[in-house]
Amino acid sequence: SCTSFGFAAGERLTEGVGFVVSRLDDFINSTGLLGPDAASCARVMAKQSKRYWLTFNSKGVRRPLIYEMSKKFDLIFDIRSATVTPEMGLMGLELSGDEAIIDSAVKWFRKKGVQVDPI
Repeated sequence: SCTSFGFAAGERLTEGVGFVVSRLDDFINSTGLLGPDAASCARVMAKQSKRYWLTFNSKGVRRPLIYEMSKKFDLIFDIRSATVTPEMGLMGLELSGDEAIIDSAVKWFRKKGVQVDPI
């Protein structure tokens, strides 16, 4: 497990360290020196978390967009707060995972007509 390397599973590193961790991951994969669990631990450590306000119009409120996002993108999501009426929805959403995948999910939401604002 990742704890054998001094990191708890799911522990996040600060932004900017992801590059170093990805280089470490490449080294671990190419040498195999630290065993099979080491590479997966490096990937867990490289994950980012970002929070957004999502504003849904009346059409978006009726669609299961969070469910669709969870099936389409390899991300962990946490709904921090939500208010929904038949006319609109406002949601505080935290996305955790690879930064590029988070960015792709944000673009996907916008294509679906959701207003996405960083918190």
